[in-house]
Amino acid sequence: MGYREEVWVHSKLGVYESRCACQDYFQAENPDAPHHWMYTVAVREAVVNAIVRDHLSSQKVQSRFQEDFLLELSQGFIFECLAWADKRFNSEAHFRSVAKQFSGVLCVDELYDGDFKIIFATDPQLNETIGFRVVDAATREKVEPFLIELRERGITPRTIMTDDSNLYPDMLQTVWPGVEHRTCVFHYEMTVGKAVIRAVRKVAKKLRGAPKRRRGRPSRRGAPRKKVSDRDFVNKNRFLAVKKDENLTERERELLPKFLGLHPELRDLRDFTTALRNLFEPGTTQQQARNRRTRLLQRPIIDAYPQLRHIAKRLTGESFEKLISFLKSDDGQRTNNHVERKNRGFRMIQKTRYRHRTQARIEQAIRLDLARRSCPRQAPARIHGPRNPVKSAQEKESMAA
Repeated sequence: MGYREEVWVHSKLGVYESRCACQDYFQAENPDAPHHWMYTVAVREAVVNAIVRDHLSSQKVQSRFQEDFLLELSQGFIFECLAWADKRFNSEAHFRSVAKQFSGVLCVDELYDGDFKIIFATDPQLNETIGFRVVDAATREKVEPFLIELRERGITPRTIMTDDSNLYPDMLQTVWPGVEHRTCVFHYEMTVGKAVIRAVRKVAKKLRGAPKRRRGRPSRRGAPRKKVSDRDFVNKNRFLAVKKDENLTERERELLPKFLGLHPELRDLRDFTTALRNLFEPGTTQQQARNRRTRLLQRPIIDAYPQLRHIAKRLTGESFEKLISFLKSDDGQRTNNHVERKNRGFRMIQKTRYRHRTQARIEQAIRLDLARRSCPRQAPARIHGPRNPVKSAQEKESMAA
């Protein structure tokens, strides 16, 4: 490939005649440019990298190669490059290699994409994708065969992280009896934050709102500046009820006393959120978390709002034990965020850069992304040398002579 110049590959290949009765002729293959190929392997790799690594659309790839390399690529050739790269990647060998290094912690989550659902399984300690499957429905009949396939590959987890979906508890115990099942603390804290924000909005309705304006055209001359009502102030700064103390800015620290002083329940809601986070603080034992949970559930603010009563139910029985089970382990895995990041990576490929409509295209996109992540990133080849190369002292002396 040449930058803004045409480059041709001239090769001499041997032609051989068979010794059998057919007397056919055979031509040797050029590994850099096989027979019937219009472009070399380097061009195909550059096209695949532009889509998979740089997340460009096929139209932008066409314009880039036309501008930089004077190559007019068709849409069919770009899809052919993707199929060629997908064929080169041995996904089964990749998953076998990952299974040998499996750490014992498995994160499982489902991703909804139109008519398809994608089940991802990752290893947060190894930072690898253990497996995936594209299905048309996130049901036990569709997901359990995928988990059985992981078991047959040699994946035997000691801990499995999921969200609070009802899809997994019974199914995981069927596939891996006795495995430790943890639910994501991050997802639960997100649910708590949304419930507290809804409760803050209800408190704001009890405060004084802005006065009603008189009918007619308002007079601007000599009118005082509009004063923000208490209700508007609480609604605007409702995030102060759930934001951590260490994350507050200086301006937010100045507004916090006024926010908490407008209604007693605002302080109760913030204290409730802080006490709930303390249940899952690192270094806390499970018994300490249970004792704090008992005191937390006795707060009167929970009975005042249905939103809080709903999230308080998760702090009882087996649901709470799954939330605090990470406190007794050494790995400290308390969230399902690793597989969530894999989901967001696919979202970027699917929605903002390159859209895939069929199941075959979705599976191809995931395999190509796995191939990119499994191979170390190589430095791009230099298209042209430096403009002013530094010459050695010996070269300078020879030039002066």
